[in-house]
Amino acid sequence: MKSNYTIYLLLSVICGICRAEAQSIDVQLANQYLLNGEKEKAYVAYKELAKNQNNIPFIHTNYFNLLLEMKKTKEAENYLEKLIRSSHKSSYCIDLAYFYLTSGQADRGDKYLKDYIASIARDVGSCRKFLMS
Repeated sequence: MKSNYTIYLLLSVICGICRAEAQSIDVQLANQYLLNGEKEKAYVAYKELAKNQNNIPFIHTNYFNLLLEMKKTKEAENYLEKLIRSSHKSSYCIDLAYFYLTSGQADRGDKYLKDYIASIARDVGSCRKFLMS
């Protein structure tokens, strides 16, 4: 029984490594397309990779910048809003503010930044109250 468990565990680890390697190769391929100036191929590859949340940390900067460069503004906005809904990382919020500011929506960008900073201040205040109680 113990040897079956060991074999299962070993196979699980090997499969996990293979999946991670395949993801890595796909990310590398998308990056290579971008470096070669093959923007449409890079766009298609990044778009597919972005469907898996695990890929986002590896593709975000290149994909976001490519969307902006290709003038896919609505898609860039939707991509960032989806990321913010799913992870609330500060860098994505800052990217959305940057997007607004650089896409002719300065008022919206200013309001978004002010609201975001206010929410951080509220969170810090809440944490402080919790820690002091």
